Amino acid sequence: MNKELIFVVLTAVFLLSTAACTHTAENPVTTVTAVNGETTMEETAQVSLTNEQALNAITNYLYKEYGQDKPSGDAPSYWMIDETQTDDKTVVVDWRSYTAAHVYFYIDRSSGDTYVMESEPGSEKKVKTDKKFNAKDYLDK
Repeated sequence: MNKELIFVVLTAVFLLSTAACTHTAENPVTTVTAVNGETTMEETAQVSLTNEQALNAITNYLYKEYGQDKPSGDAPSYWMIDETQTDDKTVVVDWRSYTAAHVYFYIDRSSGDTYVMESEPGSEKKVKTDKKFNAKDYLDK
């Protein structure tokens, strides 16, 4: 291997490892790519989802995937932020279906990765489903 390629690879490993160690929602992430001896660096901002953005993303998800009507005007909303489970890292959106079952969307604020849990009417027990998606894919653009 030539010395230049070794230097590029080691530099990329160093930059990626230090970026991973110091990354917070406010810090940009630096990506280093080495292709055919050329090195490029790209910075992308990682933005944490707000409660409002998470709720908007779930509203759009339900509308797109299930045809659920978007709330408008004085119409009652059947989804809300579950403040008892929401924290700095996770937003939890509770959607109550017309059957009174609850569907909980657990959204990672930084990545947008979302998993879903459900509970049947009258039951406190939550069951994790196989549904997974990225809430950031459903944000208004």
